[in-house]
Amino acid sequence: MPQEYVGARTVEVESALIDSIPNIINHVVGTTPVVLVNPDPVRNKALILRCDLHEFRVRPGSYVGFQFDDGDVNTIVDTISAGGAHNLSTGDGPYQIVAGAGALPNPLAIATDYYVFVPGSTQIQVCASYADAVAENYIDLTTTGAAVTHDFGTPASGWAVARDPAATISDGYGAVLVIAGQELKMAAPTHCTVVGFDAAASLSYYWA
Repeated sequence: MPQEYVGARTVEVESALIDSIPNIINHVVGTTPVVLVNPDPVRNKALILRCDLHEFRVRPGSYVGFQFDDGDVNTIVDTISAGGAHNLSTGDGPYQIVAGAGALPNPLAIATDYYVFVPGSTQIQVCASYADAVAENYIDLTTTGAAVTHDFGTPASGWAVARDPAATISDGYGAVLVIAGQELKMAAPTHCTVVGFDAAASLSYYWA
């Protein structure tokens, strides 16, 4: 018997917790923003990403927007419906609204940063700042706006490159740039948005 096994204790391995490498490594390709959702926030403590080709921008949180119109706006409870699960968390932002060919719900405006309070998985309430969002101090919507479609999402500056991973948390705007051959490891967020530089950009990731 090899010396390193002498006196070793017997341990039990719970087979249900064993994942084969092909089952835990996932891939993202292209320029469409993709939200990675932590499948087990209790068990998973880290997210490891490796850029295989070209470059990716990585930003903790959910930064894929949605469209809404006047029918999605409730002026009684001041909510906007995303039309499905939005994967947002209270305090996420900043976001901006790109208006359609008609009025926005009053008093919302274009070229203005907003944060979200999340009352439910498919609705948001719009807040003027991060502090307001976490305090549930949302904006009073007095009109539903015109019967046209508007876009709610991350402004272009939201994908500005910040090489310091801490910037993604502290400044609310920056995204980490990961280029081919580089690996990024972070404390596992509940959601993380990634977007490739071009159609051939490729990223591998797994939760651990």
